[in-house]
Amino acid sequence: MAERTRGALAVEFQVVLSDVALGRMRREALHDLGKRTGVDDLVSFAAAIIQADQTGISIGKVLRIQSDQIRTNRRQKVEEAAAVLGVSARTVADDWAYAKAWLHREVERLGDG
Repeated sequence: MAERTRGALAVEFQVVLSDVALGRMRREALHDLGKRTGVDDLVSFAAAIIQADQTGISIGKVLRIQSDQIRTNRRQKVEEAAAVLGVSARTVADDWAYAKAWLHREVERLGDG
């Protein structure tokens, strides 16, 4: 899947897959993913996958828990921003969705040009 997907995240996962294919331990490659990016959600994701690998927990279960946690964190950030701005959480969520869509279009446009 990482081979067919574009973007920085796909590149990072391709690095992990390449490292593992070259004989590196998966936990080391995942740990470095978190260190390399510095993105809290990726650091947490890598730690959860490593822990699941070590304890034998289902990766599917870990992914469900991680996605729930990321959604909860995102919802909290939206609510915090709404409180600071004095607008509804829905307004913040809608504006953020619009901004992400615009940014995605611009990145795609610049990438094609």
